[in-house]
Amino acid sequence: MTKAKVSSNKKIFISYSTFDNEFVEKLDQSLSTDKSLTVIRDERLIKAGNKIDPLNLYKGIDGSDIFLLVLSNSSLQSGWVKIEYDYALKKIETSKDFLFIPLLIEDIDDEVKMPFPINAIKHIDFRNPFSFIRDFDKLLFGIYGISEENQQIEEEKYQQIREVVYNLSFDPNIEVTRLQRILENSLEKILPQYLKPINENIDLLTKLSHASERIMTLEAIAEKEKSVSDSVWIVSSNLNNDVLNDKIKESVKKNQKAGIRYTYFVLNTPPIKKRIAEYKEIYDSIFKDRKNDKYCFIEMKDDEIVMPFEEIAIYDPDDYSNTSGYVLINFDLPIKTNSVFLKISHRYLFPLTTSLRGRLDRDKNI
Repeated sequence: MTKAKVSSNKKIFISYSTFDNEFVEKLDQSLSTDKSLTVIRDERLIKAGNKIDPLNLYKGIDGSDIFLLVLSNSSLQSGWVKIEYDYALKKIETSKDFLFIPLLIEDIDDEVKMPFPINAIKHIDFRNPFSFIRDFDKLLFGIYGISEENQQIEEEKYQQIREVVYNLSFDPNIEVTRLQRILENSLEKILPQYLKPINENIDLLTKLSHASERIMTLEAIAEKEKSVSDSVWIVSSNLNNDVLNDKIKESVKKNQKAGIRYTYFVLNTPPIKKRIAEYKEIYDSIFKDRKNDKYCFIEMKDDEIVMPFEEIAIYDPDDYSNTSGYVLINFDLPIKTNSVFLKISHRYLFPLTTSLRGRLDRDKNI
């Protein structure tokens, strides 16, 4: 079989978003293993400290034989990438030898506008990171204009390139990032399909996850409490959580064993006195060889405290840089709980801790 003659010294302009830099770095390194290929990237056309000049980009594209457009959600929303591919598409009309090859590296969201129908121009599909070598071969054949029927060209040369590309394709940093992006993109599309029974709750759950520690369930606040380093203050109207909730009780016991001190600010009422007795029965047995001195109760009068909420928890109140506070509220939610803790901003937490500290000091002096 006659080998196809391959032209040399081709210049390749890569148009991409900086968010896709991991893929582009691997592509650049892979192409550079062929000494007859010169890769042009916009960052190499711009002198250090200078602003991007479209004229420099145009010169780079005019001086290239091949234009590679890295297709991703980020690149298709980049103004500079648009300037580059608009200019390259015009060049196709005036230069029959100029190649325009899109490289699809991820699924494109429905709301992202494509500059052309993806099937209108022959493209290389790089969405599967595990087939990079095979897809890179397709790109090389496209660059050199080799048909699928005549791909036995310069086998020794391409075998050497493939070996280098094979090693590059297993850069863990690049692959981890690529896989994370593919996984995140897939989950965003797949999860709603499989969560149809609770679809009406997805928006709420998303908001709760974005809120991070600002909105927490009883289970989450129990875990949060385990990370306290010094002390805990609880302002409670009933002591229900520390006496009745197993998760909270587990955290309190763990903390008290570790030397964390709990101070409870409660009303002086018969129901509270009964609850205090139950509390002592639970926690006095923590230390077998001595009395549990890791808690105390500050009984307050009705005119000393106004409790519009069921409970307030303040963690590490003596460490201003790390202190945090949460208020327990009850309301109807379309999920399996009607109680959540909302984080108190420092703007309100500081005067609250100052007031409680004053009350605690007065109790110590009596």
